[in-house]
Amino acid sequence: MKNIITKIITFLFLSGSFASAQIAGGGNFTLDQSVIGSGGGKSAGGNFVVEGTNAQAIAGTRSSNPTTGLHSGFWNDSPLVPTAATVSVSGRVVTAEGQGIRNVAVTLTKSDGTIQTAVTGSFGFYNFAEIETGQTVIISVRAKRFTFQQPTIVLNIAENASEINFTGHE
Repeated sequence: MKNIITKIITFLFLSGSFASAQIAGGGNFTLDQSVIGSGGGKSAGGNFVVEGTNAQAIAGTRSSNPTTGLHSGFWNDSPLVPTAATVSVSGRVVTAEGQGIRNVAVTLTKSDGTIQTAVTGSFGFYNFAEIETGQTVIISVRAKRFTFQQPTIVLNIAENASEINFTGHE
């Protein structure tokens, strides 16, 4: 496994395929958010020089003077948070023969504990609209005359989810 990782890092370095994002700049310098593990060497621009970086080895220290400051550490990605975008979750509840089952209670439980319930129509379809993306939901079914081999499905909501189907057995 270590050989594979080493080969990937070497490939990325040689091909220039590693990610770098400019986070500040001005005059004769720029600050980029990129580090090559076990790297080193010298980087200079204007009055600034960095020599011998090695995967941010001084993580957590803070240096400052009246005009500048440095807080070393590890680059963190922005946390993933739900956006205001909404989608729909829909599907069908059918018999083993593929016929729709009506009056089945389909429950959607959101990450915050909010519960929504839909009842299937005569063709077995259900729909939940306006579900916020970026969360995990639990969908479950309940019917008087039917049992379900898989009565619960857990979904990570990133886009419209259709064909979330359940098959009931009498």
